[in-house]
Amino acid sequence: MASQREPRHNAGNRMNKVMEGEADEDDFYKTTYGGFMEEEEDNDFDSGQEDSADEVDSDFDRSEVEDEPISDEENGDKPKRRKKGVVTKAYKEPSTVVKKPVKKSEQSVPKHSKPETEDQAKSPEKNRKIDDQDGPMRKSSRRSTATNSLLTSIRRKEQEEKHKKKRESGRKPPVGIRRLTQEELLAEAEKTEKKNLKSLENYQRLEANRKKTMAKKRTFDGPTVKYISTTMTVAPNTNNVDVEKVDSPLTNPDAKNKTSQNFVVFSHDAIFHDTFKWKRSRPRPKPFCVVTNKPARFIDPLTKIPYYDLAAFKKIREAYSLTITELKDGPTR
Repeated sequence: MASQREPRHNAGNRMNKVMEGEADEDDFYKTTYGGFMEEEEDNDFDSGQEDSADEVDSDFDRSEVEDEPISDEENGDKPKRRKKGVVTKAYKEPSTVVKKPVKKSEQSVPKHSKPETEDQAKSPEKNRKIDDQDGPMRKSSRRSTATNSLLTSIRRKEQEEKHKKKRESGRKPPVGIRRLTQEELLAEAEKTEKKNLKSLENYQRLEANRKKTMAKKRTFDGPTVKYISTTMTVAPNTNNVDVEKVDSPLTNPDAKNKTSQNFVVFSHDAIFHDTFKWKRSRPRPKPFCVVTNKPARFIDPLTKIPYYDLAAFKKIREAYSLTITELKDGPTR
């Protein structure tokens, strides 16, 4: 009945979930504590737990009909087939080989499977058969890696060709525009040269007219006389101040007053002498004291009479006082 029965529509759907969980578990063992990688054969760590794990995994592939008791005759007629299960082992040294996740197509499980006894599960041939079943998985992973590398190289070549076409398209003229020949380029350059020469001539003509109309600054080559009038700031002189005569309060001595200054500048000395002519005066004779007949050293501010020393000054003042009294008294008879 099992051979004639149609397979269920949901047969094997749980197996996919188990395999996906196992793939995640493999990634965890690869990255934690330096990685726990599986080896092909590890005879040092074999236990009965592996058999129990295989038995549990094989339950997912059983059909409803397979759960019913099957006679010995049916078992004898059909060959025994080993179920593909998940093998978990103890700690193993990490290896360089990275096991890639298996495709769904390769995770398919035979439709008709039978439960195994404990004696068969513990037989030494079990590990060998499982390793033989892992062979196609490794071959398929290698095949997929080669396919991926081939596809990557093809994509890279396509990208390089696209970039090359873009660079070439940038150099080529746009569609609908014809590239000029050498003769046409030379003719165009000749026309441009003529236009430039005409514009240069117009510019030179306009520049010459501008220079003619521009007012020229008059320059003098000969000798000149300049009159300059300006204002300058002069600090007030506070050295000679009569305190008794000052009624108003003193202003700030640091204050500066403005005053006008006029200058006459001659460019040549000859013009200055020609403009201002004068004769040298004779030197004044040295005054002598009227009392001592010696060169006078002082002048009396009252009488304007030069004198030599203090004795001469007193005699001059005595004579002056006598003269004043005589003028007041009148002439004597």
